[in-house]
Amino acid sequence: MNETYDNIDLPALGSERANNTYLINSMHNANVNITVGSDCPTSEPKPIMAIYNGMTRLDGNGEQLSSVNEYLSLEQILYAASINGAYANFL
Repeated sequence: MNETYDNIDLPALGSERANNTYLINSMHNANVNITVGSDCPTSEPKPIMAIYNGMTRLDGNGEQLSSVNEYLSLEQILYAASINGAYANFL
């Protein structure tokens, strides 16, 4: 797993809850309006990295993120990053 998972998620949540975070595929299959964004201004807005994370479940260093099977296809993640984001913001 990655440093955030090992040092923050796992100690704070325990393995069962930590491994059930960011269930984007399950939510998508349940017809939840999935959006992609950042925590800007507390972190840099990197939409391409968010798309990469959502498709591969890897972080920027190539380390595995939790919920390894919870990925979306390119089409699904691009829709989440554009149309669904606009919808969520009433645009």
